Amino acid sequence: MFTIDDIILLIIGVDILLALILFATHLRNYRAIPSRITLGFLVFAGAFLLEGIFNLYFYNSILQQAITGLTTFHLAVNLIEMVALLVLAWITWK
Repeated sequence: MFTIDDIILLIIGVDILLALILFATHLRNYRAIPSRITLGFLVFAGAFLLEGIFNLYFYNSILQQAITGLTTFHLAVNLIEMVALLVLAWITWK
């Protein structure tokens, strides 16, 4: 059985994967067409990638401390972020 912490870690992993895909896609586009908008998308995807990595690290350290009350909030924030990244990835892919 999965706990809410396992689900949150899975969502963070999906966020990192989506941000990595977006970063790679925009890096390829920037190499082909170096424009400011493409560079902006590249920086945006890189920021989300770093945020996801930090989020994974800090959430794992919080799990070691058994801080209660943050899991529902953290789940909601990460679900919203995952939906936003999914929409952005879908638009980018099209």
